[in-house]
Amino acid sequence: MEAVAAFETQREDNGFANAIWLMNSDGGAQTRLTDGAEPSWSPDGSKIVFATVAGVEPLQTINADGTDRAFLPGSTAGEVDPVWSPDGQQVAFYGGGTIFTRNIDGTGTAAVAEGRFPDWARVPPNAPPDCSGVTPDRDLLRPPNHRLRLVTLGGATDPDGDAVEIEITAVTQDEPVRGQGDSTAPDAVTGSVPNEVLLRAERSPRGDGRVYRLSVQGSDGRGGSCEGELTVEVRRHQGVPAVDSAPPLFDSFG
Repeated sequence: MEAVAAFETQREDNGFANAIWLMNSDGGAQTRLTDGAEPSWSPDGSKIVFATVAGVEPLQTINADGTDRAFLPGSTAGEVDPVWSPDGQQVAFYGGGTIFTRNIDGTGTAAVAEGRFPDWARVPPNAPPDCSGVTPDRDLLRPPNHRLRLVTLGGATDPDGDAVEIEITAVTQDEPVRGQGDSTAPDAVTGSVPNEVLLRAERSPRGDGRVYRLSVQGSDGRGGSCEGELTVEVRRHQGVPAVDSAPPLFDSFG
């Protein structure tokens, strides 16, 4: 798709009046859009916000095809230097010695600072973290002596380099919390920090081993999150992996 630039100019064939023109990135296909000054594109490229010469009228918007010219809601005469925000929800502008921001629906006008010619930082979107690499520091509890053992999780990553906080949101198991040869409960106790849990090193003496399932959530602190699941086992026989016989599943915090 050909990039299109918007610019302000004064030309003889337009009576040297300020007007907004469009052109291709190579300078070709120059066409007059409307009278006005200081154009700024909406992020999706569908509209332009602009000021009238010397701000004698409120800020205005117009479609890129020249249709639907309208006053920007909430704007008054004297407002100039409009700049559309990267998320398309606000416009920054100058008026009476101060830089303001306002929602495009006309609400939320706020004074930002004294100054002129505002602009926005183009912050790249936040990528969510990745929980696929989360692992426990021990995935096998032995010996099966009915004692609680501390398990700590780590390994979440983030493509933006943000620190990721891991939280254990649920722990289930494929054996009942109480059963034959098992008089202790619960089988899981929350740790002192969100990525820790104490799991009981026990299994049914007649089963095929116990498998704990740990559900986790990762957060990058900027609204990005991920989810994952991992297992920790207690073997019935040394050297023979436990078999996850779920369903049913039982709440280990039971």
